[in-house]
Amino acid sequence: MSKAWLAFFILSYSVFCTFALALPAQKPEQVCATCHQSQVADWQTSHHFHAMEVASDSSILGNFDNASLAYKNQTARFFKKDSGFYIEMPNLTGKLTTYAVAYTFGYHPLQQYMFDFGNGHYQFFPFAWDSRSKQQGGATLVCASS
Repeated sequence: MSKAWLAFFILSYSVFCTFALALPAQKPEQVCATCHQSQVADWQTSHHFHAMEVASDSSILGNFDNASLAYKNQTARFFKKDSGFYIEMPNLTGKLTTYAVAYTFGYHPLQQYMFDFGNGHYQFFPFAWDSRSKQQGGATLVCASS
C-alpha cells in the first residue's frame, strides 16, 4: 500500500470516527442546523418530521380513550394507562393480549403504531388511525387486515 493511500485511509477513518462519536450526543437536526438552519426549520414543520416518533401525548393522533374495533371475531381495545398507550388484541393463538405502543409511524393521512416484539424487533399493529378530519372521512380507526 502506498503512503498516499495509507494517509488517505487514516484521515478518512479519523473523520468518520469524529462524526460517529459526535452524532449520538446530539439529535441529527441539531448537528445539521449548525449549517442548514432554514432547511431544518422547514423539515421540523413537515410531515417527515413526524415519520416515526416515540409514543407520547404529543405524537399519538388516534383515539386511545377506550376506543374499540372489531378484529378477528373479537374486539381490539385502544386505551391509555398512566402515561402509556396500549392496544389489547388477539395474539397469534387468539388469546387477548395487551401490548404497549412503542412508536408512531406516519402522520397524515394515516398513522400506524408499533410494539416491541422482543429481541430488538418491532412489529406494526394491524390498525391505523385515519388522521383526516371527519368531514374528509377520517378521524377513525381502520383495520389493515381482518
